[in-house]
Amino acid sequence: MNAKIYRKLKAKLTMKRILVASLALIAFGFAMAGLIAGCEYLHFRTRARYAHYSLEKRVSEHITMVHGDKAGYSFCQLKDLRSGKFTTPMLNHVYLSDNAEDSLVVFRDYDRKYRGFVNTNTGRIIIPALYDRAWNFSEGLAAVVKDGTISFLNEQGEQAIPTTFPLCFDDDHEDYAFVFHNGLCVMIDRNHKWGLINTRGEWVIEPVYTEISKPYLGYRIVCDGRHYGLLTKDGNGALPMEYDIIRRTLDGTGFFLAKNGYGKLVDRNLNTIVPFAHDGLEPLTYIDDYRSTEEYDRYGNPIPITPQYWRYDIGSKSGVVDREGNVIIPAKYFMVWMVDDNLFEAEVTYRGESILFDKKGRYVGKSNF
Repeated sequence: MNAKIYRKLKAKLTMKRILVASLALIAFGFAMAGLIAGCEYLHFRTRARYAHYSLEKRVSEHITMVHGDKAGYSFCQLKDLRSGKFTTPMLNHVYLSDNAEDSLVVFRDYDRKYRGFVNTNTGRIIIPALYDRAWNFSEGLAAVVKDGTISFLNEQGEQAIPTTFPLCFDDDHEDYAFVFHNGLCVMIDRNHKWGLINTRGEWVIEPVYTEISKPYLGYRIVCDGRHYGLLTKDGNGALPMEYDIIRRTLDGTGFFLAKNGYGKLVDRNLNTIVPFAHDGLEPLTYIDDYRSTEEYDRYGNPIPITPQYWRYDIGSKSGVVDREGNVIIPAKYFMVWMVDDNLFEAEVTYRGESILFDKKGRYVGKSNF
């Protein structure tokens, strides 16, 4: 065999070996991919078959709530600590609340479709998941929604109030919406107006408001779309509908009231405790290009002149006070500026018309700036 033929045979043999090795590697890759896929499938089947439990939370003396997941879906279950056994099937959510006034609370089924009621003291489902929406029991009654209609149940799951109401409410406020307090519950009519009903389903406060809050310090804040007022927990008038703002104070001891650009803080008896209150202060400054000054910031800009006036804010409106705290311009404008030592500019409409005031707060005219 001459050298030329030998080299050809050797090259063919080498190519054959490379081809066989390549096919072997490909087969090995497919085998490993199949093994991995099989493991993933078995892992999924295992997780789909078995539940994995994690966080546990005490809900009453003998009942705890356990969270877990199954096949990638989270769930919760109630468990009796005395027997160690679960008292409910897997649920999607239990609407526990620190403000709950009854041991019967809402749960949502595992498929997230319907709601029912479970007793947190026994861990037992009392009313099955039959409702599109539901709110926690209070004063022995609970509001539920079925087919776009609101009705009220007693603790046996029976309709307790013969009157039903149309669902004209977009959000699911379990904390207070459609929950009885002191024998009264907020309700909304077909015109999306809020009122208060009693436990017989009768309107105690006619639906004329755009908002009614839950009781706070014995009062409900009400709004008619323009102004705010206060009702007592019994539905009687406490403050007239003449305030631009009424809200709870941050420390939880009273209310912030604002009217005609002036704000104050009152206690739970509606006695004034801070006669001048606001949402913030900021010094007013201005730039005078013609005033001689040699003071500049690090960027070479002239340092603004700072007279002793401050802008104060109430909600989205602004006004001006002097250094003694006297109101120069009430907080009735979208924004205020200083033009010079003796002149303020106030924006009447948002990014629109502006007017001028002197340093005594007297109207000067429209702004031409």
